[in-house]
Amino acid sequence: MVRTRSIVLALVALLLTPAAAEAAAVYLNGVNIDGVTNQEFKTVKGIRIDAQGNVFIDAPAYKIEGGGPAATPSAVGGGGVVGKRYFLVTEAASGSKHDYDIDVFVNAKWIRKIRAEDDQLVMEVSNFLRTGPNRVVFRATKRAKRQSFSPEHTVSIVIGEGNMGGDQVMIDNPLLEFKKSAAEVDSADKEFTLVAQ
Repeated sequence: MVRTRSIVLALVALLLTPAAAEAAAVYLNGVNIDGVTNQEFKTVKGIRIDAQGNVFIDAPAYKIEGGGPAATPSAVGGGGVVGKRYFLVTEAASGSKHDYDIDVFVNAKWIRKIRAEDDQLVMEVSNFLRTGPNRVVFRATKRAKRQSFSPEHTVSIVIGEGNMGGDQVMIDNPLLEFKKSAAEVDSADKEFTLVAQ
């Protein structure tokens, strides 16, 4: 515990240097918390620094409200284990020219990056959900080098109740859909509330 706190303090000191402050960002459970002050995380599972100097703090006991300077870490509550099965499925129309990389967060925990060049993804997300309301956030980042400007080049992400039989997944009840097209130019976050059973 003392060692983890020392590492966190050393990372914060490093990030406060002028060179690091320009290049690096701090993420708590995948959510940017740049500008957050007067916080202490007593339960930290792990800390990772990527090649760009960004710091990722994994502290599942905390959830984030907002992002950046408006972020507010607070303790996570939660229901029980879900009884139904939930799947995330992607589909890219007209190939993979939509030019978006999309990070998926469930209850403030980063679970997957979906890259513009990825083939269709089918992933069970039941283990990330709890009974009752769950917060699902898609963070879409537009790539600087665009391959297309066409509204026909889209990516769609659906999460819903479903079943698996052999190597086939059937979504019986789609609960949310997130969609972006190459014609759009902005990076954006979109938040959904998914009520799981």
